[in-house]
Amino acid sequence: TNPAASGGANSTVKTQQTTPNTGTNFSMTSGSQKSRPIFAIEQLSPYQNIWTIKARVSYKGDIKTWHNQRGDGKLLNLNFLDTSGEIRGTAFNDNATKFNEILQEGKVYFLSKARLQPAKPQFSNLPHPYELMLDRDTVVEECLDASDVPKTHFSFIKLNTIQNQEANSTVDVLGIIQTVNPHFELISRAGKRFDRRDITIVDDSEYSIAVGLWNQQAVDFNLPEGSVVAIKSVRVTDFGGKSLSMGFTSTM
Repeated sequence: TNPAASGGANSTVKTQQTTPNTGTNFSMTSGSQKSRPIFAIEQLSPYQNIWTIKARVSYKGDIKTWHNQRGDGKLLNLNFLDTSGEIRGTAFNDNATKFNEILQEGKVYFLSKARLQPAKPQFSNLPHPYELMLDRDTVVEECLDASDVPKTHFSFIKLNTIQNQEANSTVDVLGIIQTVNPHFELISRAGKRFDRRDITIVDDSEYSIAVGLWNQQAVDFNLPEGSVVAIKSVRVTDFGGKSLSMGFTSTM
């Protein structure tokens, strides 16, 4: 990991070894996408009709389902990452099932022919103005040379600046675990039970802040006090003062 500069900086964790050649190819067209010009994620916009990106699946959520008067549906959320940035991807219904089987978190793919549409900030914490919709025409091919694609990307901020962040915004932080509290159970007004654990982290700005862990992560957490942790896309809350809360897109 590249050290974060004072006052917050971008740092990137890169792959240390390449994936063995398995011969797996999910391209739905003849010929490899490797021969096409590769676009950076930050360059993607609806003004380009023909593009290919080489990106890592930095996050893949579980398939979500819904049932309403219009019928049933499925949704798959993903994030794609390269050295220039990160973009959200979505797939619905049969495409959600299909790409859930094809795309694996942590692996690198060539991807093209996805539809670009304006990003929905209420569903994504990424700064990219657009997002990708993966449909039946989308072409995916596993990339076996992944050494030049980062594994994840952080934009760390110092803990003493969190007081100035808006509630419900997401941030990346780096700190030392100062306190680990026992896990406990919460019951919502609707009667649903949640597991919860609070830890406190501190950094070299000499500030500390509480971080809330939820459900299985709260139960399984076993890092000792004194451990250094990097947390990506953690949500800022202002209930009883500013604190941080892990969400479904947060990673530690």
